[in-house]
Amino acid sequence: GGMINTSGSTLSAVEAAGGGYIELYAYGGNIILGNLITDAAGSVYVESGGSISDGNSGANIQSPYAELYASTGIGSIADPLETAASQITLTTGSGEIGVINSGSLVLESLTNSGSGANAVGTTGTMVLLNPIGVPGNLFLGANNGMVIDQVINAGAGLTLSAGAGDLGFNGVGVHGNNVTLSGNNILIGFTTSTA
Repeated sequence: GGMINTSGSTLSAVEAAGGGYIELYAYGGNIILGNLITDAAGSVYVESGGSISDGNSGANIQSPYAELYASTGIGSIADPLETAASQITLTTGSGEIGVINSGSLVLESLTNSGSGANAVGTTGTMVLLNPIGVPGNLFLGANNGMVIDQVINAGAGLTLSAGAGDLGFNGVGVHGNNVTLSGNNILIGFTTSTA
């Protein structure tokens, strides 16, 4: 693994393969991601003083664990980052968050201090490790089931979609201006058979 650190410029279309970890820092600019790949025990850490955006037509991060921190957005609704991670942390001060993941996903945290829209989808199941509260719209989607056992607050619209799997609520509330729930079955008070 290794680290790339720049204090005053944009990192563009970064491509990196590392053993255990990859770290990227651009404190004074944006980071435009190509493809970051680690081994099966690895992690990716990306921190930008601007935004983190998609710079290729394929996967941007292939690693079991990813932490992304930005000031002005992580991906976007129109052009999300493509990841293949088992667990992810997403934090931005403003802008949008847009991520599409391949496989099952543990969403460790999602934080957006601004009013931009937020969307995280995955092809497998999704579980949350911490409560989520955002001022803007929030979409969470999993193609094969989702368990909500953390409080979710969206200042605007909230959409939770479990795809072909079940959507289960385990003793928590979800709040938004308009709340849309979808899934094979919607189960209240217990977890699901598919997530």
